[in-house]
Order: sequence, then C-alpha cells, then structure tokens
Amino acid sequence: MLDARFLFQMREKTNLSANVQGDPLTPTKKNYLKYARHMLVYLLLFLGCGSHAAAQKTIWPSTATPAVGDVGANGPVELGVSFKSDVSGYITGIRFYKSVNNTGTHLGHLWNSTGTLLATATFTGESASGWQQVNFSNPVAISANTVYVASYYTTGHWSVDWSYFAGKGADNAPLHALASGNGAGNGVYVYGNGTAFPNVTNQSNYWVDVAFTPSASAQQTIWPSTATPASIDAGANGPVELGVAFKSDVSGYVTGVRFYKGVNNTGTHLGHLWSSTGTLLATATFTGESASGWQQVNFSNPVAISANTVYVASYYTQGHWSYDWNYFATSGVDNAPLHALANGNGAANGVYVYGNGTVFPNLTAQSNYWVDLTFRSGSSSLAAPTISTQPGNQTVVARQSATFAVTAGGTAPMSYQWQKNGASIAGATSASYTTPATTTTDNGSTFRVVVSNAAGTITSTAATLTVAALAGPGIQVSSSSINFGNDPVGTNTSQTLVVTNTGTAVLSLTQVTASGSTAFTLGGLSLPMSVSPGQKATITANFLPASIGTASGTVSIVSNASATPTSVSLSGSGIAATYTLGVSPTSLTFGSVTTGTSSTSQNVAVTNTGNSKVGISQIAVSGTEYSVTGGSTPVTLSPSQTLTLTAQFHPAGAGSSNGIISIASNATGSPAAVSLSGTGVATVQHSVALTWGASPSSVSGYNIYRSTVSGSSYIKVNSSLVNGLSYNDTNVQSGSTYYYVTTAVDAAGKESSYSNQVSAAIP
Repeated sequence: MLDARFLFQMREKTNLSANVQGDPLTPTKKNYLKYARHMLVYLLLFLGCGSHAAAQKTIWPSTATPAVGDVGANGPVELGVSFKSDVSGYITGIRFYKSVNNTGTHLGHLWNSTGTLLATATFTGESASGWQQVNFSNPVAISANTVYVASYYTTGHWSVDWSYFAGKGADNAPLHALASGNGAGNGVYVYGNGTAFPNVTNQSNYWVDVAFTPSASAQQTIWPSTATPASIDAGANGPVELGVAFKSDVSGYVTGVRFYKGVNNTGTHLGHLWSSTGTLLATATFTGESASGWQQVNFSNPVAISANTVYVASYYTQGHWSYDWNYFATSGVDNAPLHALANGNGAANGVYVYGNGTVFPNLTAQSNYWVDLTFRSGSSSLAAPTISTQPGNQTVVARQSATFAVTAGGTAPMSYQWQKNGASIAGATSASYTTPATTTTDNGSTFRVVVSNAAGTITSTAATLTVAALAGPGIQVSSSSINFGNDPVGTNTSQTLVVTNTGTAVLSLTQVTASGSTAFTLGGLSLPMSVSPGQKATITANFLPASIGTASGTVSIVSNASATPTSVSLSGSGIAATYTLGVSPTSLTFGSVTTGTSSTSQNVAVTNTGNSKVGISQIAVSGTEYSVTGGSTPVTLSPSQTLTLTAQFHPAGAGSSNGIISIASNATGSPAAVSLSGTGVATVQHSVALTWGASPSSVSGYNIYRSTVSGSSYIKVNSSLVNGLSYNDTNVQSGSTYYYVTTAVDAAGKESSYSNQVSAAIP
C-alpha cells in the first residue's frame, strides 16, 4: 500500500488536500487512468527520496529546538561546536538556531582544531526565528575522523542547553558533535568583536550546526600512509619495473599510483596501470617528490576498472627500491574494496621486470615492493580540475587592495587554497582572493591558487603583485635600533638617527620623543619640522648613564606619513668610569748641548687610557733651561685620544741641568711627571795650522784652498797672497773635516797647480 499526502496551493488560494492510496498491482480497465496518476505520484515520491538521499547531512534535524531559546544580554560573542565526521567530505555551510531577539548581522565560520580559519560567510535572508543556514561560496574539504569547529558570531540573545556536552555528544552518522573532553573541548565560545576563534568552553550546546556532503568518491588505497617497509633500501642502481597485482570488490576508477621511496631512490619515476595480460592502461610521471616516504602521481584521466578483475599497478625506478621478501607467498592484503592478491590466488604477485622503458612486470619473487594505487568507487567518472583563466598580474598603489581570480572547471565540489610566495593564506579558499591593504613591502609578491576536487589537484601559474609608492609623504629611518654599547657612568655618548622622506609630498615631523630609561635624551630638532621629498633630517640621540647597568628606551616619531608612530629602539649599558693617563716616555735625556744653543726637539705622548674623558688642567715645566710646547690648557682627552708635547733644552751655562714636566688632570695618580736631563758645554774655538815648503822658483806668495770634499770643489780661503810658509784657518766648525791644498804665484800673477792635499778633522 502506498500512502502519500500532498498539499497544493491553487492560484485562487484554495487549499486542496488529497489522500491517495495505491491500487492493486493489477488494475482493472476502469482504473487505468487512476492507476497512471498513482504511478506518477509514486515516481515523484521516488525521485524525491533519491534527492533526499543525496541531501546534505547535519548534526541536528530541523525539528530540534533548544531548551532555552533566548539568553545572554546584548554583547558580541562567537559561539561554536566541535565535531568530526566518519568520512571525508565537504562542509558546505553553517547553521544556528535563532530566537526572535537574536537580531543583527550574523557571521558563520569554519575552523580547524588549532584555530586556523577555513571559511567565512554572512547570513542573509534570515527568518525571524528557528534554524538559519548560510552556504560558503566554495565547499571546504574535511578529512575523516578529524576535529573541526563550526561557529557563528552574534551580538546577543543566543540559544543554549546548559552542560549539554558534559557527559555525552550528539551523533547523527557520519557527523558527531563531541562530548567535551572526548578529543576536544565542546560548547566553545569567546567574547569580543571581530572574527575570533572560540577556544573557551563550559560544555554547553549553543545550537550551532554544519551542512555536510559526504565525498562518495573518496579515494582508497591498499596500504595506509603510515605503513612502512621492512627494508627501505635494496637493490643497486639499475632500471627495474616493480608492481603489485590487485583487484576491487566494486567497479570504480584508478586515479593514480603510489610507491614507498627511500632517500637513495632518486631519478625519474614513472607510474603505470596494466591489465592482467600486460595492456598498458595509463602512465604518469611523478613530480614534486619528497626525499622519502609515500609518493603519489595522479593520471590525467582516471581509469575505469571492473569489479573482481585483476590489474597490475607498477612504477619504474633506477634502483634502491623498498621491499618485504616473500610478503605475498601465502597471504595478500585486504582493505575492502581493494585486495593485493596472495601469490597464485588468481595471479602472480610481487611482480617485476628489469630493463629500461615501459615494460610489463611479468616476473615474480612473491615480494612486496610497496607499490599501491588510489581508487575511487562509482559508476561515473569525475573530471579533474582544470584552469581556463589563470590569475593575472596586479598593480596597485600602497594601501589599496588587489584581487586575484581564477576560473576553474571540473566536477564539483571544488576547493581553493590561495598562496602568497608559496605559503598558504588562512581563509583564502574562494575562486578569488582580495589582499588586505597593501604596503610597499608587498611589492614583488607572487600569488597562486591550488584547486582540488575528488579527482585531483591543479596549481595555477603565479601572478605578481606590483605595489607603487603612495602619492604622499614617506618616512624611513636609518636604523630601527641604536645600541650605545658600554658607556661610563656620567659620560654622554651621542649617535645620529637620519630620517628620510621617501614619498612624493612634504613630510611633517610633529613629535619626536624618547621614552624608557631617563639616560636617553634627544636633540638636534626644532619641531614641527618639514622635510621635502628625498631630503633628510637628523636627530641626535644621547646616552648619559647615571648608574651601572643596562638601559633601554624607544624613540617615537610622529609624522603625517604613518597612522602609527615610527619607532626606533634604544639600548646601552652604564659601566664604572675609569680616568687614567698614559705618558710615554717618562724621561727625556738631551745629552751635551753647547751653551747658548737649543737642543733637538723631543716628544712626549700623553694618552687617555681609561674609558672616560680626562680633563688636563695644567702642563708645567720646572727648570729654566727647558721649554714645552703643544700643550695649551685646559684640554680634554676622550678615551684613546693622544696629546703630543714637544720639549727642548736651552743651556745657558756649562754643566748638568735637570727639570720636570708636570701634567695635572682629573686622572688617577695626577699629576703625571716626565723627568728632563741634559748637560751644557762651553763653546771651543778650533783652527787649523798649515805649513808647507818653499817653492824652488821665484814667487811673490802663496794661495790656500779648502774643500769639504776630498779631491775637488776647493775654495780659496786667504784674502791676499801669503808671503810666508804657514797659514792659520780659524773659520772651521766642530765635527767637520776639511781638505787643503796650496799654490805658488809669481810676479806676473801666474799661479802654479795644486800642491798635494792634506786633511784636518775638527773635534
């Protein structure tokens, strides 16, 4: 008996209720029309049931109602539920139960268990009360037996069952709202405006739900991804095809091939699918492999296979494969609907063949070479995602947003994950992505999207974002931090901070302050200050520690280039001050100096060897025969700075003479002293007495010649002819050697050649 009730709304707004009962299976002739009508109703009901079977799943039915419909004063709060699914699938939307006072804008959110936002949507077209639902622009893929959180944002007057999850959950397979503590806290919430992860719990049911579509095409494998070989690396380098013979209890599609890889299993790998007789059904090249572990490649088109029929999945490698010897000798592996066959149970297993190229592996050693496949049951093929319109490059001005979009095809539902510079962007799971307000640091960033469905995954080309500088002032500081290092207590150290206007309009500095330790001060600015585009302004930062220890602070620069002040961190350490002078040498000896003359100058180096400035108040010299220059006082020496003093000895009389250079300062051990000594010697008049033999010729007299060079450059020293045979040269200098010759001159004035040369050394 078929009993169906319908309620039709007629154009005249007349309600008609019809109670239809089925007739006997063999209708009479007079009931043909009535029977046909009933069969149409039955068909409609059957189709309706079919539609319902594919409908979205929820945790609670639409007839469920809260114990407390309205609670909580006005105030922003995010309310959620922790849940998981027995099977993989797609969350298509969020539901919540609404009281009549729960007004305002409501937002639905989906999170993973650690707080990463997976999707968001704004509720629209709400009814006054009861269950409300919003669908995401793109369904979000979730994994089986994994905890997620669904939540919604409201401004108050929410519904609740207190302590609902204290000792139990809610089960409507495949969905499960968890009992609090059974893998996650439940009855989660968090107060505050904005999109915030609800991570606080009091175990209550706030009547939040999900809309879920199971993935009827979820891929299956023979071995889980946690399975590992007994031997990871075997077999020297050499080309070989390794495979596994398998069958499925149900018809479906092989979407790809998997194999376990050791770190030495390098080179290009190829995945193959064969019939049991060696017909190649599909091939693909592995890409993007990890160093080790399970690797997978998807065929460009899934391959249909028949139930209870043997096939072979294999991969090509150049050596160092993984294995378990004799794995298939007596038993296979069963992970329904897939079965890796025991050797001889309908086919040989642990198959292989050596050689280059694509060759059917028809030899067996009954071993497991850890080859697997990905399988999806079903009677119709899914279309893997394709991209018809790639994301395009975008150019914006700083503070503007940029939007990247992709057009993809394939079997729905499709999931999207946008990436920036190769890293996934939280919540960017739509066909388009709009960036937050950009800055110049985003210039050159690349954006791409990974598009997935049950049949596969595809990654778009990367689009480049160009961010032009904002048409306005820009601010850039020469350093984000200033470290003064170790500074003696009481000593001021300064460093400069350069501010550059990197924009295209005048930069106005309205406030520059130093906060933190009072040891830090600023100078060099008269505010407000205007800095033209491309120009610079200099700020002087000072550190004057009053005590020993570390100090920190911050320079804050308020300008029209940024909504927030530009900050520069300050640091330094006050250390104990040391005041010391080094004097070198500590004594000067001038030796013997002729009275009435001055000695050669000698220098004294006075160096600040401490860590603090030393003030020299006086430089004095005792002993009237000594002088010191180069030390004008008062003078201040910074650490490591040197002052050079020049000393001379001016003896007035014969005999020894002593003196002291005294250097008075604030250094330890002041005054520093340099001892002086020298001897004055009286002037001695030297002369050279020359004699010679008479010329055998008749002469009128003789000339005497002298040189300081032996054998040449003679100069006459007598002013008139010498009539005698001797001459006394008194114009000589101590320490010199002279060379003499004579000539004879007759009455006619003729002069002979030079005589022999004699020399005289003057002491």
